[in-house]
Amino acid sequence: MTLRHLAVWSWLWHNGVMRTEKDLKLASRDTLLTIIAEQQVVITELRERIEELERRGPPRGRPGGVPGNKHTPKRPRPERTELRKKRTQGFARRRMRPTRQVVHALDSCPECGTGMTGGWVHRTREVIEIPLAPAEVIEQVFVARMCALCRKRRLPHDSLKGVAVGRQRMGINLVSLIVTLREERRLPIRSIQQYLRTVHHLKLSVGAIVETIRRVARQAQRTVDETLERIRGSPVVHADETG
Repeated sequence: MTLRHLAVWSWLWHNGVMRTEKDLKLASRDTLLTIIAEQQVVITELRERIEELERRGPPRGRPGGVPGNKHTPKRPRPERTELRKKRTQGFARRRMRPTRQVVHALDSCPECGTGMTGGWVHRTREVIEIPLAPAEVIEQVFVARMCALCRKRRLPHDSLKGVAVGRQRMGINLVSLIVTLREERRLPIRSIQQYLRTVHHLKLSVGAIVETIRRVARQAQRTVDETLERIRGSPVVHADETG
């Protein structure tokens, strides 16, 4: 018996159309025919009412019917793209330009061992890594040559420009790294020494690091003095005292 039949019999029982079993046994033939006629009329009205309710569908704000009697909407639902406004700018993480590419492919089938060639790109994955490169100890060799015409010995000059400053053994990149860690990052001398030993396998004494920082300070002293003179000669001087 379906849900529709249960609704019909329940309505008939509560509205007095259906009699009890005792009344039906004692009723005459004419009475039973009258009851049957009344039930036919009520059943016809209920069927029309149920069909009308099914055409209207469930009320708004209420859940639909049971499985099998779901309401079919008259108009299709709008697409998902219509419900959400498209963004003019995406906020997904952008991929960086790769500096190296590593290709992963199988040379043979893992089940049958058949050799495989060709193929296509199935997916890519970005991995960002920092190379742990040890420091380079570069030996600068200066070769003296004799001029065949003037018979004088000649040596190359300014060949270390952009490589090292003065007669110190530390290169420009190493000096810049030490000064940046000290002045910009405010690292202690011992921390800089440990960092160089751990990351670059470079063993430097505390005195060598301190002397490197002092040499850079002496090189920049002229620029500092000129900046102070411009500040003192300005008509207005403003100092930011915030932390």
